[in-house]
Amino acid sequence: MRALLLLLLAGAAQAETLFEYGRQCAEQIAEIPAFSCMAGEEIPITV
Repeated sequence: MRALLLLLLAGAAQAETLFEYGRQCAEQIAEIPAFSCMAGEEIPITV
């Protein structure tokens, strides 16, 4: 019974951590500006 409770709590904690990580990533990613391939614009890429 204890093991099941621990698994449930660990799963909830991990999900919260994943959600928080996703939120932090979304804050770091900037909006993609509008561009036209037909205009021959160079698109900056960061690796």
